[in-house]
This record gives sequence, structure tokens and C-alpha cells, in this order.
Amino acid sequence: MGKHQLIQALVELAGQYEDQHPEPGQQDVLLFTAWLNQQQDNNTPPTNEAADSTAPPIAHERDVLEVNLGRLIALMNRYTRQYTKKGLANSRLVSVDDFVYLAILAERGNLTKTQIIELNAHEKPSGTEILKRLISGGLVEQYDDQHDRRSKRLLITEAGREALGRGHAPMGQVCDIVTAPLNLREKLQLLYLLRKLDKFHRYVYDHERDTLLDALCQLNGQLPETVE
Repeated sequence: MGKHQLIQALVELAGQYEDQHPEPGQQDVLLFTAWLNQQQDNNTPPTNEAADSTAPPIAHERDVLEVNLGRLIALMNRYTRQYTKKGLANSRLVSVDDFVYLAILAERGNLTKTQIIELNAHEKPSGTEILKRLISGGLVEQYDDQHDRRSKRLLITEAGREALGRGHAPMGQVCDIVTAPLNLREKLQLLYLLRKLDKFHRYVYDHERDTLLDALCQLNGQLPETVE
């Protein structure tokens, strides 16, 4: 074996990671570590259980797997909302969506209603209801867009910044408890997988929102090459 073979292998893997993840914010050692873990899992040989003649058919196993994944993802959303309700009990904010909308406006400045709703992948009626609540509560103000009279732009108010500031500590506690059973390696792995899911579903939301479900299934979780 040549000298520094491990270092050479890591350099090659780092190059592969950068080629696959050119987006800003992805060039991160922790995310690279999570990606390495995923590559190791992908290369793990199948167990003998798959060859067991008494095992259910592969199609059935896949269906059960997908159903359970969908159910657990939905449950995690509900658990998180329950914790958030506790955390914001003494706040002017009603839901995690209120907090996220304020955080986006505080970070990005003025946005149109459509822009902030789409950033959060909400349906228009749901997003509009959140904004109505924030505006009526004096946490956000709206004004006419100078370039498009049909649009309204939004700004976070001082009261909104105060409510956002008060919400940081309890929302941090929510994040802690949601991932509490996971160790650092597991959290990194989950982050990598969730970002992978988000990339695919963000593309669907932005470009295939009106596509029928049968046609979406034909994508097989793959993005067009121009998006990769």
C-alpha cells in the first residue's frame, strides 16, 4: 500500500461530495461526515433475512416500509407541534409557523406575501391565514409593492422582533427535545437525509405542483439532471 493512502481516498471522496453538493452551505465538514456515513450504509451487504423463504414478498415489504415511513414522518410533525404549543404558551405567537414567518422576515427583510408563503411550501389559503394573524396582531405590517400594485410587501414590526426574540429560547428547547434520543452521528445522518428529501420535494413544489400523483411517482425520487 502506498503512503498516505487513506488521505488520498478521503480527498477523492471529498471531491465526489463537492460535485454532488455544489449548493451554498453544503461545503461543511459535519455534512460531509453524514454523507460518508450514508455511503457506508449504501455499501453494507444485505443480511440473510432477505433470502428467508418465509419472508413476505419484496413488494409487500416495500409497501409496509413506505407506509411506516410516511406515518412516522407525519407523527413527528404532530409531536413537534405539540411541543411548540407548550413552548409558545405565554407568547404572542400561536404556532411554529408564526415563529418561522417572523424569522424569515427578520432575516430577509421585505418580501411579498406570495414569496414568503412559497418559501414555507404552504398552500395559499393556509399561508394567508398565518399572515392575517400576524398582521392583525401587529407583528407584521404590509404595504403596497411599488412595482406591482396587485402585490403586498411585508415587514416585521418592532413588536414582531420582540415576540421573535422571546420565542428563541423555547423554540430551542423544542428542537432539543425533538432530537433528544439521537447521538451526534445520528443527528448528522438525519440532517443529511432530510436535506436530501427536502431538495427533491422543493423541486416538486416549485416546478411540478400541479402534476398528478401518478406522474410524480414516475420520477422515482430522481431530479432532472439540470437540477442536480
